[in-house]
Amino acid sequence: MKQIDIVTYKKGGKAIRPTNSFFIKDKRICVMIDDDIDKKLRFLQAELIRTNQGSVSYSGVINYVLRKHFMEK
Repeated sequence: MKQIDIVTYKKGGKAIRPTNSFFIKDKRICVMIDDDIDKKLRFLQAELIRTNQGSVSYSGVINYVLRKHFMEK
């Protein structure tokens, strides 16, 4: 297993540290991800980079997969 430190950033690549409750606050968390899942996430990240012609963060891929999963239910 690999330990991966995840930081979610807003669009534009900058973390927003809001001071009031009108903004959604991102959280910095540490998770353990199995090697096989890490490999699939990296493959998906590479595919998204190719199709978007730009950079795609690892945390963005994880958020994308989680949102997609929870929207299906």
